Amino acid sequence: YLAARKTIYLYHTTEHWAQCKSAGAAVRCGELYLRAYRQRSPQLLYSPERYPRIPAHAVEGDVVIHPSAFVHPSAKIGPNVSIGVGARIGAGTRVAHSIVLDGVEILENAVVRYSVLGWNSSVGKWARIEGTPTDCATKYTIFGIGVTAHDEVVIRNSIVLP
Repeated sequence: YLAARKTIYLYHTTEHWAQCKSAGAAVRCGELYLRAYRQRSPQLLYSPERYPRIPAHAVEGDVVIHPSAFVHPSAKIGPNVSIGVGARIGAGTRVAHSIVLDGVEILENAVVRYSVLGWNSSVGKWARIEGTPTDCATKYTIFGIGVTAHDEVVIRNSIVLP
């Protein structure tokens, strides 16, 4: 239709923009939003004053944590992490470049990187849930709703459905 009419439309924006055509792209888009929060709404990001039960050394970079979420003081969160309603992050856990949706539980000493954990999913003790960053494109691990990764498993670059 547009080609036949020899017409093109343009929307000019000075804001961030990214295509979100896959679940993994949500992580990259989330990072753009976190960066925008830092510039325009820093009160939405983690700060030791807003979350006194989470020590400053436990959080790195731009991070959003819902007030109802629990993050163990020995966990390390960030950069570029969003943690949803009622999520529980256990002792010694590492979460980076990820989206943790509502009701997710990550047990002790687990690692979650470059991933999206779907609602009410769980990650066992010492498990590793990871995508792989590369120069060209990052591969992500995506959990559907209610997925369970048992203790000591490694899941990389996968889409896991319940």
